[in-house]
Order: sequence, then structure tokens, then C-alpha cells
Amino acid sequence: MSVRQQSSQPSPAAEGAATASQRDNFTAATKRVLAQRVGWLCSNPACTLPTVGPEMGGPGTNNIGVAAHITAASEGFARYNARLTPEERKSADNGIWLCSNHAHMIDHDEKNFPVELLNIWKKDAEERAYQQLLGNGTARVERLGAELAEGLQNLKEQLGLPSADDLPTLQAKVSAAARTHLESFSREGPAHAVSLGLTTPGKHAPFSHVEMARALRACGTVSLVAEPGQGKSTTLNQLGIELLAEGPTPLFVPLAEVGAGVDDLFAWVISRHAFAGIRSEHLKFLAEHGELAFLFDGWNEVSPVARVALIRTLRALRREFPLLVMCVATRAQAGAVPFAARSMAIDRLSDAQQDDITRPHGERGHNLLDRVRRTPGVRDLARVPFYLQALLKVTDLGALPATTLDVPVAPIVAIRLWRKERPPVDAERSFAAGGDVR
Repeated sequence: MSVRQQSSQPSPAAEGAATASQRDNFTAATKRVLAQRVGWLCSNPACTLPTVGPEMGGPGTNNIGVAAHITAASEGFARYNARLTPEERKSADNGIWLCSNHAHMIDHDEKNFPVELLNIWKKDAEERAYQQLLGNGTARVERLGAELAEGLQNLKEQLGLPSADDLPTLQAKVSAAARTHLESFSREGPAHAVSLGLTTPGKHAPFSHVEMARALRACGTVSLVAEPGQGKSTTLNQLGIELLAEGPTPLFVPLAEVGAGVDDLFAWVISRHAFAGIRSEHLKFLAEHGELAFLFDGWNEVSPVARVALIRTLRALRREFPLLVMCVATRAQAGAVPFAARSMAIDRLSDAQQDDITRPHGERGHNLLDRVRRTPGVRDLARVPFYLQALLKVTDLGALPATTLDVPVAPIVAIRLWRKERPPVDAERSFAAGGDVR
């Protein structure tokens, strides 16, 4: 569904009374970033009205929003800052998304709308939209806009792609490969995965990977942080399946499999079996249109040497493809993720989620869960998906502890069995001493 720009004359700081050669105008991609981050709502806290709506007599949407400059695009206009470089002046950091009325207002009243105020508006609007996309509200995410499509008309020629490789064709082709790739990792995960509860700073009610997908499309970068065994890979995989339905196309990348010398992630992806017949240029074409998402699993598994190289690679990708979406999963102990991102965490299993996981195991699963819930220590461990699945693995093997006294040993035994290792003789002593059960 395309987004059409309103035909009325835009305001000076947003679209310009000066000639194009004198102005540091935003690119179509930058305008889209600004709009998506605030859910296509006006950033003025006294307004917050939607800037997109149905197109009369057509299938698309009509846009009355404006990407306005916080400091003017050219000398002589509101809040001009001569110290900025042209690149800084036309970057997303210097833009704010407003309805056309309020864009016009800030362009003609520098005294009442200083830089500091507009930056507060922008920050608050992004947070407001983020929270709404994780719950309820008027914030939304739009697909490819008409202005962006027009600006990328020559992209196929630049990438050396045939005319038949249009956007819908490549989306379908790459999405089919991405689905096959994701399914190969799904087979390695738990047999009965459930949708886990997610949390984020500032939001008290948990949400799922479905809301996570909406927020990711809007803010562009998200980090998924959790303790060992809480289901980072499973959630990332579920996120990928959700993105396949609404876009952008997900590329699942297990970072432990990416070598330290890899500096071209597009090339790494197409070297996977599922992407046979896909070219790097196909992925770049989608990335330029905002129709591609990298899902990086296991930042904590990357060696320090490889991290340095990977950080450089990811920063270059963000610079060259501003609409490229990225999500990285990691452990809390691994430190900062390689790019600025909204942080989400995985909550512990609820009673209902535990029931969902054990239900396919019938009476054995029900009995195990009942015993676990009545046993201190193990009860808390079973709130972690990996440990509960491991205990169920023991049940399937007929190795469920025979007495209540044996239950504290079960987590270590189960995990060793999960890893196809021999349980240590001193498992009970290790558990009692608070040893590492990972």
C-alpha cells in the first residue's frame, strides 16, 4: 500500500522556499525513518494526530505529514546553525515529523519553538509511539511510500538487475528463501515452543513477539536480552515468522556461525543453502526499500576479536542502508550490543505458559509440573523454558526422579541429558552448593 504526499505547498523548513541547490534537504529514506519512529503521528504533544489516512477513491493512503528541519536546511530560516555540516543538517537527527499545520508553525516562530523544545517533542513522540505499538493506540507502521519508490526508480539499473526483478517479485523470492532458512532453525528448537512474554522499560504489561514486530518496524533497531535458557533464539525465530507475514523480510543470522573475517553479511546470507539463486544485489534492493530485516542471534557468542570487525560491518550497513531493520539477541552479561537499540527482555514463564509446554506430554507432563511447583528451588528454575523442557526430556526417557528428595538433582541431570552428556556423580552436591547448572 503506497503512501502519497499531500499536494499542498509544504512549509519552508520542511520542503523549502530556497532552491534545491541551496538546501540540505532530507532524502526520501530519511523522511520515512522520521515518520516511522513516531508512528506517523504529529510530534507536537498538543496534537499527536495521525498524518496518514485512506486515499479517497484509491487503495493507498494519503499523507499530510512533513519532515521538518529542527535547525533550518539553509541560511535565513528558523534555527539555522552554521556549524553543522551538510550531512548533519540533512540527517534524521536534525528532523522532526509533524502535521503540515505544525510544521508551518515552527518554521515561522523560532522564539516559541527553539531547538531544545523540538528535541524534547521528538524524543517524547518516539517513546509515545513505541509504547503504543506495543499495546493500543493510533501509532501505526506504513509500507513503501510513493516518494521513496520514486526516488529509487534507478536502483535496479545501478545494481545491474533486470527489469523483471521488480519489488514484488524480489520480495516473494527472498521471502520464500528466508522462510526455508528460518524453518531449519525451528527444527533445532523445542518441540512445543510457546509465545513468551516480553517486557521493555516504561511498559508494565508484558507483550508478545507480535507486538515486538510492530515496534521493530517502527524504531528500526531492537536488542533482545535474556538470561541463559530463557528462549532468545526461539523468540527471534517467532519474530521472523511474524515478519514474513507483514514484512520486512527477515534474515536469520546465528552469529556463532559467522567467521571473524566476514565483512559482507549479504554475501554470507546468500551462501546459505536456502538462498540458492538469490544474489547480494537482490538483498540490497530490498534493504534500500526498507523491506529487509537482519535478526542476529547470539551476540554473546561472538569472540572479542570478531566483535570489533562485526561492529564496523554493522555500522557501515546502518549508514549505507538507513531503512534496514536490525534485531540482536544476547545475554545481559555480554555487555552493550553493536548498535543503538530499544531494549526488550524475556519474562519468566507464567503458569499458563508452563501448562502449554507440558500439555503435549499428557499425564506425565501434568504430574511432573505438579511436583515441580511443590518443590522449592526447582519451582523457580522451571520458570525458565530451557530447564522445563529439559525436565520433560527426562520424563520422556523414563528417568523422572522417584522421590521428592531426588527432585533437586533433576535440573542438572536433565541438562546433561539434553546435551547428551553423562550426568556427574556429584550432581546433587554441586546443586546444593549453588553450582553452575548451565
